[in-house]
This record gives sequence, C-alpha cells and structure tokens, in this order.
Amino acid sequence: MALAATLLESLQLYLQQGTILSDNQQLVNFLNDSDLAHPPDWRIKPYTQMALHTDYQHLSAQHRHIYTQDS
Repeated sequence: MALAATLLESLQLYLQQGTILSDNQQLVNFLNDSDLAHPPDWRIKPYTQMALHTDYQHLSAQHRHIYTQDS
C-alpha cells in the first residue's frame, strides 16, 4: 500500500526519478522484474495494479532492498 501511495504522490509532485526503498525483498524483486502482472503474493495484487495504473512509467525509479532487524 505504501508503494501505491508513493507513486500517487510522485505524480502529484511531477517527480521524474527516484529511489524506492523497501524492507521487503520479494517486493523489490517483483518491481525489478519485467513481468509486473504477477506479484509474488496475491494479497498485494490490488496495490501493485493500482500502482501500475497510475502511469508508473513516468517515474524512472530504482528499487532497492534495505535491511532491517526483521528482514
């Protein structure tokens, strides 16, 4: 859900590039993959689809995994 909110905000701010940090390795791998139609967990599909339908291609983003104590 945070990803979709971030992308919506980037549209409103007219951002062209950025780095998206996540402590979820599966999400980072998914976003770096060329096939964005099949997320690794069906529960996040509504959010990934929302993100993809918000003109995701306008943002030249890097997706990076950050390590936390839980990840």
